[in-house]
Amino acid sequence: VDATESERPLFLWVHFVDPHFPYLPQGAPAGPCSRLGEQARDGELARVHLFTDRGGVSSEALPDCLRLYDLEVAQADRGVGALLDGLAVRGRTPDWTVFSSDHGEHFGESGIYYEHGPTVDDAVLRIPLVVVGPGRAGRVDDGVATLEDVAPTLLEAAGMSAPADLELDGRSLMPRLTGAEDGG
Repeated sequence: VDATESERPLFLWVHFVDPHFPYLPQGAPAGPCSRLGEQARDGELARVHLFTDRGGVSSEALPDCLRLYDLEVAQADRGVGALLDGLAVRGRTPDWTVFSSDHGEHFGESGIYYEHGPTVDDAVLRIPLVVVGPGRAGRVDDGVATLEDVAPTLLEAAGMSAPADLELDGRSLMPRLTGAEDGG
């Protein structure tokens, strides 16, 4: 960011890996879940046994895993805040910010723990998609959207089209950002 001239457009794609198993947030006191995470990380526990709750070990650690997951969410939130603050200090407050996730996480749904597959249920499909832009009032839209919709939305917001040789699978969410029906 510092190497980019402040009047030039800037596009950042930032990917945070956490929250993701093993849940080992910085500074968290050890508990049953962190011990499972360390065992899985170090190859002492086959992850398939953990994900399928073999011997009840995963369900027993669930309260602690939920605690650590929440701490990782908070840790990622602080990272996003630091990024946005760093941009603001440099005079680069974003016109548009999109926040999403690549998947949700199972916490016992469908008999699966601390994993994001192989099901297609709400635990893995219902993820946040937050779009912030100029003149957009906060609202909740319970309609279906996909991550494939992000690129066409941002292109439209920038007054641009996709290159002619690039066919995008998604569609712009701009009508929905204003509360209009988009027919989808």
